[in-house]
Amino acid sequence: MNRSENQKLEGLKSWHRRLARKSLMRTLYISPLSNEVKPINREWGGTYCYQTPEMKLKDLYCIINKPFEENVRPIIDLVDNLRELGLENDDISLPSIVVVGDQSSGKSSVLEAISGIQLPRGTGITTRCPLELKLRHSNNSSWSAKIRYKTFEGEELEKVIHHANDVGAEVRKSQDEMIRNVKDISNQLISLSVVSYDIPDLSIIDLPGIARLPAKGQPLDIYTKIKNIIKKYVEKECTIMLCVIPSNQDVATNESLNIAKEVDPHGERTLGVLTKPDLIDKGAEKDVLNLIKNEGYHLKKGYSIIKCRSQVDIENNLSVAESRQSEHDFFINSEIFKHLYENGMAGIDNLTEKLSNELVFHIKSNLPNMLHQLEAEKINSQIKFDELGEGPPQNDSEKQNLLFQIGNSIVRLFESVSKAEYRKSLPEEHRLYSIFYGKIEKLNEIVESHHKDYYNLEKIGQELKSQRGVELPGFLPYNVCKYFISDFLDTITDDIISAVVDICFDVLNTISYIVEMFTSNYPDLRNAYLIKVKNLHFEMQKTCKEALKAILHQQYFPFSIDKTYNKMSAREDKDLEIASQNERNDRFCRPHLYKEKMENINLFQRQQMDSLICEPYHCMKCLKENSEGRIQTKERKMAENVTNYVKLVSSRLVDNIAMTIIFHCFDQFPQKLRIGLQHFATESSTKQLIAEDPSLVRQRTELQSRIERINEGLKLCEQHLM
Repeated sequence: MNRSENQKLEGLKSWHRRLARKSLMRTLYISPLSNEVKPINREWGGTYCYQTPEMKLKDLYCIINKPFEENVRPIIDLVDNLRELGLENDDISLPSIVVVGDQSSGKSSVLEAISGIQLPRGTGITTRCPLELKLRHSNNSSWSAKIRYKTFEGEELEKVIHHANDVGAEVRKSQDEMIRNVKDISNQLISLSVVSYDIPDLSIIDLPGIARLPAKGQPLDIYTKIKNIIKKYVEKECTIMLCVIPSNQDVATNESLNIAKEVDPHGERTLGVLTKPDLIDKGAEKDVLNLIKNEGYHLKKGYSIIKCRSQVDIENNLSVAESRQSEHDFFINSEIFKHLYENGMAGIDNLTEKLSNELVFHIKSNLPNMLHQLEAEKINSQIKFDELGEGPPQNDSEKQNLLFQIGNSIVRLFESVSKAEYRKSLPEEHRLYSIFYGKIEKLNEIVESHHKDYYNLEKIGQELKSQRGVELPGFLPYNVCKYFISDFLDTITDDIISAVVDICFDVLNTISYIVEMFTSNYPDLRNAYLIKVKNLHFEMQKTCKEALKAILHQQYFPFSIDKTYNKMSAREDKDLEIASQNERNDRFCRPHLYKEKMENINLFQRQQMDSLICEPYHCMKCLKENSEGRIQTKERKMAENVTNYVKLVSSRLVDNIAMTIIFHCFDQFPQKLRIGLQHFATESSTKQLIAEDPSLVRQRTELQSRIERINEGLKLCEQHLM
């Protein structure tokens, strides 16, 4: 064998020994003292193999690795294929191994030892974004790699790497293209796939190292950013955490282990890896051994210890293969760690094997849950897709039918709303009758609040004097009564118009909401419909306001059927007589109580009480003391008449306003809306407005693609469940 093949065989031996421990190659014996591979005379996988030193390396590896590939690679490929399909999100979690460690803890060295390729190294943060490392074993001696990432501008790139020595530079370059600030970090993923004969089948994600304090040029919140990225991955229950801990560091101060404790308090999915065993302080070996034996912070997946290339080794051009031999010599010659190495608890080969087994077991354990998540995501995506519909029609006849359907749907729903027949999904602010009654009641309260203004005896007395003309004694002048009624109507007109406009605005809001419900997919058509209904609403509001102004104008001519008015006056007289008797009893029989009552009332109430007590026909004493008693009687009579008529007008006016609004807004408007929208649908220019929102087209395409990818993912999962 030449030197190149000799080095390759040395690498194979280490890998073969690891496989042998798992009963994957019990039938093969490789002499550790020579390059000779002893003959095998056994049927394996349907093939008779006779091995000689001249047998090609790729044939040897094919024989040895076949059972391993059949059991391990399909499981690991399943998750990688699902991830490449873009199925991992907040609702679907895929099993993975993530590497977490403090800055300069040796994370990159661990991955370098596992993969055999040199990743970016140096001071500060070298891993500036999550790096997915997909290792695949090949049966031939070729080496290949490719890297995929998304640039800062959003462009997705994929590059082929031809030489292993170029990997570190390409990773650095991709990070620079992803992140503008060379000192900053990103949560975007870089995917690096490597195929080689001397690597295991394994997928692992490297995360940025934890930096507690920002270096020069780094964002002040660099620690928070890094921690958020780490938690995004490690909080998922299907994630295995590989915590890298320097052997010469106090475990209690290790930030990565503290984060692991937060998300995995029982240590069920955390695996500890101790690095830099050659830097352990003399006398501290016992503490490290206790930790590896799980006698410190307990992890159910345990601990491993490895020795990787140091920066000095790299500067001395120590190869990865040579570093493995150096690690082997270190542990074999160490009285402290030798038994750990022999029992599979030390060394990079043992760690790699353990990671492969853990990942395969973890994937198999999570497979039913993955299938359930995919099925749930498919249902949700299908519901969203169905809600979007199949898209707009293409020919004119179908477009015409769609316009009629939309118009009829708008009118039918508004008709049901205008009849108080509400859908459960209709928001409260669009339940018109509930809003209408509330605002009419409020208007009635405003109108009634002005009644007391017309029981002002002083104001009425002044008006009686100013309007005095040819009249008979004891008769009330009509002009004075009309003056106060006109004044009342002038006072409430603005409130009435404001209330009507407000209710009409509610109608417009509701019809606009309904239009948007049925035209949300077609922005141009929606805008045209909104303009159309606003024009129809404007005409309706104009007609309604004219009708209300006519009703208001009619009230300026006082009129009431005597029977109706007399009933109200008689009821008022009866109430007045009872109130007068009560007030006289209070004043003359309980003067101390009456005094207290008079101190706690306003001027208007006091005038009313005085008028009740000082009625000349009931109180002769007051009549003698007040020479103008009969004039006050006339004022009070006028106040009573005006107040009674104002109450009558108020009730009549509010009822007529309500009925006018109901007629124009809830009865006539739906009919005019139907006619207007039908005419609108027949216009030739309207058909051109049926163009779907580009964002909806994109959303439908993405949902369709996602459903197809989910179906493909379900097939992959079901194949492994059979």
